[in-house]
Amino acid sequence: MSTPTHTAPKPEAQASLFILGRWRGVGKVYSVTERGVAKIHYCEEMEVRREGKAQAYWHHRQTWKTAPDAQDFASAEKIVPLHVESGVIKILPVQGTTLSVDATQAQEEQSAPAAPAVLPVEGIFIHPFSVSEVARGTVTSTSSSSSPSGLEDGQDGQEQGPRPYLRLEAREADGSFHRGPGAGGKATEVYIREYELLADGKLLYKCALKSNTMPEPWEHLECLLQRVDGEL
Repeated sequence: MSTPTHTAPKPEAQASLFILGRWRGVGKVYSVTERGVAKIHYCEEMEVRREGKAQAYWHHRQTWKTAPDAQDFASAEKIVPLHVESGVIKILPVQGTTLSVDATQAQEEQSAPAAPAVLPVEGIFIHPFSVSEVARGTVTSTSSSSSPSGLEDGQDGQEQGPRPYLRLEAREADGSFHRGPGAGGKATEVYIREYELLADGKLLYKCALKSNTMPEPWEHLECLLQRVDGEL
């Protein structure tokens, strides 16, 4: 007599992208010729909302140049628009776990295993300078044992555990970038996005890039965002 099996619910169906909602903040763009030197200061609005039944999240962000002393989005003077991009971030399928059970394991059969700490993700972004980008990476939940960026200490010095973290990387060598007839300037070869939810609820967003004139990926921009509403 064959042993009955139980297929666990797909882990990605239990997950949720922690950057859901509308966020605003201020940041800076770093020079591509002088590493670590802030070249432009800006304010940003980012919106992420879930679309449909699949694990797909609509993503839109817009930035404006502002003064170096701007403290927050509300008080920042929007001198001129800088950049706008739209796209989709999707949590990719993970193969479910099949468990062997018998009559004495009925209770265990009813219990779904927890979602893994790390799930694969994909991001598709459209830029106004005639470039589209397909990035791949992972989203890390708070159930993992260590933080990818090492930010684990609370204000009281006690270990608080890892914070939600999303990393996406696009590489020219992997065919990540698609350029239209209007694309010009330096060609980006690597673009890395990192999102981390900090202990105070703010979102730290960092990007690094490597163009065809740079030896390795450099810091490109950094922005600290505050949620201005709940999940969308």
